[in-house]
Amino acid sequence: MSSSKLATRYAKSIHDFAIENGKLSEVLADMRLLKTSIDNNREFYMMLKSPIVNGDKKMQVVLNVFHDKISNITENFIAILMRKNRESHFPEIINAFI
Repeated sequence: MSSSKLATRYAKSIHDFAIENGKLSEVLADMRLLKTSIDNNREFYMMLKSPIVNGDKKMQVVLNVFHDKISNITENFIAILMRKNRESHFPEIINAFI
């Protein structure tokens, strides 16, 4: 599956879930925060893209940094991405969501 198609599917999934739970504006704010963090921190971007860094370690870093700054919906979505080894697509998913 192409990266663009994958990003669109995951973005639509969290978008629909956020609407169902009445949290779209919250999740959108989370995605904008994460996009800014990725865009402004090359090391963070490279960690997400790196096949060398273990997925569990990536999840630990992301959730420790953003735990008190993002909603539970977004936090759980990130955990799902990490478990499915899709974290390298996270920047594209965020862009597709926004």
